[in-house]
Amino acid sequence: MSVENRLRLISTSLIKIPEDRQRKSISEDYLDELGESLLRPAGLLNPIIIRPEESFYVLVIGECRLRAWMKLEAHHESISAKFKKGIPCRFITDLSGDELFDAEFEENYRRKNLSWQDEAVAFLGHYQRQQIKYDEELIEATKENICEDWPDDCPWSIAAGSISISSRIYRRMVMVGRQLLEGDKEVLACDSSRAAGALLDRRIKRVTEIELSTFGEIEEEIDNEVEGEENPDEFDLDVGQLVKPAKKKFFVLNQSFKAFIAEAKDVKDHRRYNFIHCDFPYGKGLHESDLYNTEAKDMSYEDTPDIYWGLCNDLVLAKAAGILSASCHIMFWFPMNFYTETVKFFTKENFRVEPYPLVWIKSDKMGIIPDPARGPRRIYETALIMSLGDRKIIRPTVNGHWSSSGRRSEALHVSSKPAEMLRDFTRMFIDSDSIVLDPTCGSGTALEVALLQHCKFAVGLDISPECVEHSEERAQSAQNLLISGA
Repeated sequence: MSVENRLRLISTSLIKIPEDRQRKSISEDYLDELGESLLRPAGLLNPIIIRPEESFYVLVIGECRLRAWMKLEAHHESISAKFKKGIPCRFITDLSGDELFDAEFEENYRRKNLSWQDEAVAFLGHYQRQQIKYDEELIEATKENICEDWPDDCPWSIAAGSISISSRIYRRMVMVGRQLLEGDKEVLACDSSRAAGALLDRRIKRVTEIELSTFGEIEEEIDNEVEGEENPDEFDLDVGQLVKPAKKKFFVLNQSFKAFIAEAKDVKDHRRYNFIHCDFPYGKGLHESDLYNTEAKDMSYEDTPDIYWGLCNDLVLAKAAGILSASCHIMFWFPMNFYTETVKFFTKENFRVEPYPLVWIKSDKMGIIPDPARGPRRIYETALIMSLGDRKIIRPTVNGHWSSSGRRSEALHVSSKPAEMLRDFTRMFIDSDSIVLDPTCGSGTALEVALLQHCKFAVGLDISPECVEHSEERAQSAQNLLISGA
């Protein structure tokens, strides 16, 4: 590869920008800023680098400079004569495909205006080319019998060393680039490569910790494939016409938590749940006025301290019966007047309890009036984050959420949890490997949210037939949405 030192002025109409450039987007604001600097009396421009190809030239380095120059040509009628003569260029010859990629990559990596997404994908491309070179060297080393300790994949240190950066940063960028090309929604939603890399690091740590914590557990195979007839040829229908209903990713049982535990512990290799959402019915100490004229008033749970502590004990029984995975999260709604006792209770039972609860503040002020003489209406509800094993969260969020109550027209309880709030909180815990249990599913909002967050499977329990029916409908609607791709 050789670069000609002599500058030439070349018309931009003769310069072609390849479509497969590593940079996929350029900020118009940046181009305007660059163009303004060129319009100054002492405006300078480092020459771009091009290579000749038949009757035109191909850009190698300097895409932003070229586009800024072309923008000035198109939008400034009174530009100086220097722009009309052409853009300053240097020529490069004898350039291989790898050298062309490396030259473009080097320029993009050193410049800060490249988007983090384009930069990460470029790093992935660089690593793939390094892997090809490494494979060729490995083949040669094999022939000479000197590759006994060589790994199959190109070491990060070798690939990163070729552009003189740390292997840690290089590895992170390659991982992010790979997930971007795979369409990873969580990575796409990040605002920087650092945030995306941290997300992927947490995933890796989480998987490792889960494997260590659950060593010896037998994982149930949950088949989420589409059901269909074994032999479609037996029918007078085209295969494409067959309607194949998806297997359910959930079920809802008309059963108490205690009865569910008693049945499950007698089943060999029963399902183990790694996320539990548990909501004490209506909140302990709830004033009767909050249930006025709702279907929930005359059914199911009572609202007493005994019922509350019974639910706490059921969680301990579920842990002892092996229903809770050795690595799991629990989101447990509780009354603040029982905060100290609840934390002590679960800590004593070897649950790890986060001291700062999640807080839902109701913007519609649907609160609890314990007694007109006792103080202001309480318009918030609280949930403890608990865990077994060294389980890490998936994505951090704030521990407070301000929103109105759930679907009041449909709710079996006027102060039901809204999907928006549950989605915000549970994104810390639910991913495609989550097997979810809601032992007090009520209106079914938590099941709906878990399914829409692509959990592996979800189970809901409730002793009210009306709640079971309502939860079943909402969960099925969520699964239908996923199938339709809406």
